[in-house]
Amino acid sequence: MPRLAAPHWSERVRALHDWSLRYDWETHLCDLNEKWGLEGDYRLSLPMKDWPPAWFNGDIASLEADNWILVVSLNPALAREGHYDLGKDKAEAWTFWSSHNLDEGNWNTNSGFFPRMTRLASAAFGTTLSFAERPTFATRNMLFLEFCPYASRSFTKKKWDTTVQRLADSDIGFAINRQIRHLAMLHGNPRFILLHGDAAIKDVKDHQCPELTPEYVMDPQDPSRRFDVWFGEYIGFEHRAPIVGVKFLRNNQHMPPPDRRVELLEEILRRMAGRS
Repeated sequence: MPRLAAPHWSERVRALHDWSLRYDWETHLCDLNEKWGLEGDYRLSLPMKDWPPAWFNGDIASLEADNWILVVSLNPALAREGHYDLGKDKAEAWTFWSSHNLDEGNWNTNSGFFPRMTRLASAAFGTTLSFAERPTFATRNMLFLEFCPYASRSFTKKKWDTTVQRLADSDIGFAINRQIRHLAMLHGNPRFILLHGDAAIKDVKDHQCPELTPEYVMDPQDPSRRFDVWFGEYIGFEHRAPIVGVKFLRNNQHMPPPDRRVELLEEILRRMAGRS
């Protein structure tokens, strides 16, 4: 009897997603925000009314082992009113997030997040993308996950060791999120893993890579400015993937400007890609 092909690992993610369609996330988040005192811009929300959290972003079912980049960031930005003119039922959420990045009009251009992460991911492939190639690459060769699955205008300023870690360790949404990240790393076999933001770095260090450690990177053009880059390696059963993490790419007087940091990171990633 011929051996049946194993199902794609994304089917396990799909099972979690389908379960989440039946959960009352609106009530859950009302209780969660009240319990943890999250108000105003820090209030956690769903990406769209009545939808489940945005568990992923990218064509997850089409990702091929060792041919994609995993990005783990902080949490989804809360879209401004009218940004998603959908009128769609939550049952379409899987398809929507799978194809989201094919339309650059869906990208958050204020933060520069998607363009910068796509530049870094292409550098980890040892390539350079044209503007026309970015949407397809970000969809077919990248998967975006978050530390926090809930959207907000700004993420809480509460400290990791007093509040944020306890929140993550006690909430069902974070638990599903971590399970999806585990499936992606262990069974998806990404070529490279990029971490963006302090919480993403700390959570991956806790759950996937205890040896994740920072090193100083100095800007040769301005030696007075430097920034931390975390390096590590995810070790699975039959697969290894380098990990590179950076704090949020926002302006900081002690660091090179965000786009300059991206340039320096591109150089690091290209060197690493050349060794793989």
